[in-house]
Amino acid sequence: MAMKPLRPKKQFRWSIAMRDEPDAPAKSELFLKSSNQFRRALRRMINQSGTAPNGEVKSVSRQALSASAGIAASTLNKLLVSDEKAKEEPPNPTLEVICKLAAALNVSPGLLLLTEDDWKKLGSSVATYMALERADNFREFVSDTVLSNEYSGVASDVARDAQQIAQMCGFGSRATEAARTNIAATSQVLSFRGLNPEHRPLLMVICAIFALSATPPRTSPESNPS
Repeated sequence: MAMKPLRPKKQFRWSIAMRDEPDAPAKSELFLKSSNQFRRALRRMINQSGTAPNGEVKSVSRQALSASAGIAASTLNKLLVSDEKAKEEPPNPTLEVICKLAAALNVSPGLLLLTEDDWKKLGSSVATYMALERADNFREFVSDTVLSNEYSGVASDVARDAQQIAQMCGFGSRATEAARTNIAATSQVLSFRGLNPEHRPLLMVICAIFALSATPPRTSPESNPS
């Protein structure tokens, strides 16, 4: 019986398409500033957060801080990397880690994230408020509104009053629609209803300055060719 000839095996060629992995999205400038501020503030605070037996201030060890905060020592070390390493991989702690470290250091979590620009805005706000206090129209306005014990604190009223105070700060030329919106939104970050009435005017000035600094500058219209 004749045998059928064997059929040659088919040869398969597998081609693997090598695709470049997509680049990681670039970190925003605000994130990089906040990350650097957090890292540097944490390093400075560690150097002044311990107490020597004689009562003098000294540094606290990383081991002691990580134990007090309830986080792993390796996590703390990643947050305290050098400037060079931070450029490659900026620290990005979770909100929980920030709060734990803040509690261990007896500070508000927000203070660890305020950038140098933020501190400048706070200083400018205080100086502006001190100048406004000498103006009759400002004193009359806040006396009739935010200083009142019956102040409603309703969102629309707070937004309106913050915008009015921004005008008194001398920012009228920058009162674009975007600026007014930013002032209204920023004034909602905190509840003015439960605040000490004497603190409300200053806090509204702070809201106005922070909002205006985050508002894109007004673009000048292009001149029409004659």
